[in-house]
Amino acid sequence: MTTNVLASFAAVLAIIVFMGCSKSEKPQPAQSRFGDQFGGTPYLGDATGELFIDGSLRYTWKGNATVSAIEQTADSVSLVFQANFGDEGEINLKIRGRDHGGNFLLESPGAVLRVIEGDISGMFENAAQTISFSGDVRERYVFADVDVLFNESTDVFPAGSTLKLAFRTSREVEGGDPSGGDGCTMRLVPVWSPTGLTMGMVPDCD
Repeated sequence: MTTNVLASFAAVLAIIVFMGCSKSEKPQPAQSRFGDQFGGTPYLGDATGELFIDGSLRYTWKGNATVSAIEQTADSVSLVFQANFGDEGEINLKIRGRDHGGNFLLESPGAVLRVIEGDISGMFENAAQTISFSGDVRERYVFADVDVLFNESTDVFPAGSTLKLAFRTSREVEGGDPSGGDGCTMRLVPVWSPTGLTMGMVPDCD
């Protein structure tokens, strides 16, 4: 798999999803907020990508993973999954949802992602792709799996092929500043939105 092909696949899969969140003037108690529990120090570790075509494993990528909860407000927070495969490219998924009762909730037509009592579940569906999420979020680790089924052919992936992304991350220190990743700078990267290509801020922890 060449760099150009992986760069294309990164462009296809890098997404950002926004949802409307109420502007509550009264913040939740700190102990009940998702961003306070899981924000601050990012989770770092290993990322693996596997491409299956006609049920057979065709390509594997290995690199570095970062998972972070950033940009907390009184009632919303952004959850970011990043896979950096070096010279072959990177994937950035940034999802904004409600921060409610210690849980993360995105619930809209065609896009559902929930982190409830630490358990990740959800699915995004559109004409081009079906993306499913599963895994666990805890104070010291995040294990997440993201499976992408290509419903339509692209320049890189035939219809019916599946990309499996695995994020295996941990951290030594809990908490910190929930506005961004402690020890990281922020950078602007291209991400895909429901209306097309846009730009979004993500942590850079290298």
